[in-house]
Amino acid sequence: MESVNWFGSAIIPWIGMLSIGVFVLITAAYFSSAARPLLKRVPITCPESGNPLKVLMRINIFREAQKVGKGLDVVSCPRFSREEITCSKGCVFDGRAQQIHRTAGERHIEKNTLVVS
Repeated sequence: MESVNWFGSAIIPWIGMLSIGVFVLITAAYFSSAARPLLKRVPITCPESGNPLKVLMRINIFREAQKVGKGLDVVSCPRFSREEITCSKGCVFDGRAQQIHRTAGERHIEKNTLVVS
């Protein structure tokens, strides 16, 4: 009986810290997986040259796709493979890029409605 009392008094101060630790762990797992922007290789037409290219874009479904560098951003472009991207990034307005952004948003909504239901 004394050992149970001793164990209870020793563990009570740590219960609050344990609940905070669990909350931090859940938050970190969420931000490391679901909230990270997708990287996707998008086949688009370059606005400057008119040539078809496959551009690596960062797709953030939580931001508006119509603003350059917000919802869609060019990460790498084959024309500037080892340099900084100096092209106009107008390719984010391409229909395919916008459609991929919409599709990613729809998938996210479907996935979350299944979790909530």
